[in-house]
Amino acid sequence: RALFRMITLAGGLDYHDFVLALKDDTVTIADVYIYASGEFFSDSLRRLVLPTLVRQDKSLLSKLLEQDTAFAKHLDDVKALGAARMAGDFDEMLAIYDRFPPELKKDKSMMLNRLLAESGKDLASEGYMQVMADMQAAFPGDPCLDIVLIDHYFSLKEYSKAHLCINSLRLSTGGDPYLDFIDGGLFFTEGRYDEAIAHYETAIAAEKTLKAPYLGLLTVALEQ
Repeated sequence: RALFRMITLAGGLDYHDFVLALKDDTVTIADVYIYASGEFFSDSLRRLVLPTLVRQDKSLLSKLLEQDTAFAKHLDDVKALGAARMAGDFDEMLAIYDRFPPELKKDKSMMLNRLLAESGKDLASEGYMQVMADMQAAFPGDPCLDIVLIDHYFSLKEYSKAHLCINSLRLSTGGDPYLDFIDGGLFFTEGRYDEAIAHYETAIAAEKTLKAPYLGLLTVALEQ
């Protein structure tokens, strides 16, 4: 397997875990697990293709799992949810989600859409707190939840819990210097400058071309 870190333009963190296979003496990509979506790319593609297959053969509905059946039956709403997400219409996203049957509401990808909508509206809202609680109950220990919870606990100033999420990501990824940078940022926010410096320096020692921890050290120096 090959793990790649991805930093979005907005500073968001994601990991793509490529599953490799050997075919005719050539290394190929068999699948990729995307941390932010909490599933393999093949599963995402499967959901996209499934409705087309069902339209071609209605008998497939009787052979599908409960969530797959719900997804196929509510394809129009799922597409509308995607359109609302692209438009940044969080109220419409939540309205569509509320129309889903219970089995579809429990789907991780749909819950992540609900989370996106609630966080886009208000990180301090009751709806946001509820979806975070629902996801923690439904997917304990899921790497995608660790990524989301770092920002969640940071917004609540529950820094010790944010540190725990970072440690959990260290275990699931096998370690990443960028996580030391994030840890350093949390310690800086807490006013624990020596620990912030230690984590920034650890990140630099492991990956000298990583720019973020150098900026972190500069920020600490300016603050002190």
